[in-house]
Amino acid sequence: GGCRGVRLSVWTLVVRVTRKVLKPSYLAPVSAGIFWFFSVFFYLSTAFLQLQDLSQVHRGQKPGERPVHPQAAADATRYSELLGWLFPTGIPGGILFGLISDWKGPGWAMVWMSCLGLVFLLLSSLGAWMPFSGQLGTFVFMTNCNEATGAMFVVVLLHYFGVEDYNALVGFAMLVLSLALLSLNSIAAAILSTPLEVLIPPGVKATRFFWVHITFLSLGVATLIYPSFLISDGARKKSDGSSRRRSPTGGGEVFRQSEGMAIAHSHFLPGAGPVLSQENQIGGRGRRVTA
Repeated sequence: GGCRGVRLSVWTLVVRVTRKVLKPSYLAPVSAGIFWFFSVFFYLSTAFLQLQDLSQVHRGQKPGERPVHPQAAADATRYSELLGWLFPTGIPGGILFGLISDWKGPGWAMVWMSCLGLVFLLLSSLGAWMPFSGQLGTFVFMTNCNEATGAMFVVVLLHYFGVEDYNALVGFAMLVLSLALLSLNSIAAAILSTPLEVLIPPGVKATRFFWVHITFLSLGVATLIYPSFLISDGARKKSDGSSRRRSPTGGGEVFRQSEGMAIAHSHFLPGAGPVLSQENQIGGRGRRVTA
């Protein structure tokens, strides 16, 4: 009997979590979070190669050309070390994500996260067209995007689902992310083994990661779709609420009808003492109706 009860509890948990995982309010923000984490981890795993390619381009070499210019290798080493030191600069990204979510809602907070990531990818992809020192800006926006993404998993999931099953929901997202990260080495190896003519279009000043940047930027723009829907939907509901408050009855008619039904209910069921539902509470200040 005890084993059967445990199996039943586990099955109930699996069904409940699965239903939540399939909801758009979970799939959309978590997919965006996994993408931005993946982008950050991909950059971190290939930072030395990308920086070395970039320095070679600035020094008139083709990306990946051998022998590597001594100063290009030195630039990549120095800036890779700077990247580690600059990681604490990302703290404001997470803090502001929480503040924006409290102030304007999860939709605007997710826009903040996506904008940080898009600027990071844009600076990284345009590195050949700007001073090499501009990669410091890439580092700062990348670390802020990383912190904002971490905050998203806390703020947004708690906002939509509360504390129940929170650990299971985050754990499932991290499992998917871990499986995705297994492809990092394969992607880097494929880039290094592909001819330069395929990796860089003719006449384009870029590194061997050109198409990766283009792909990530396109997917990054797509992460703005769901928060844009949240923002527009919130604005519409706010507008509908304002119109209702400005109406001649101001919603009072609905309240009076519900009040009458509540009083009638209390007459038929003595002692029931019904409480009006939140929808019928004007300004959140509904009152208990008794006979």
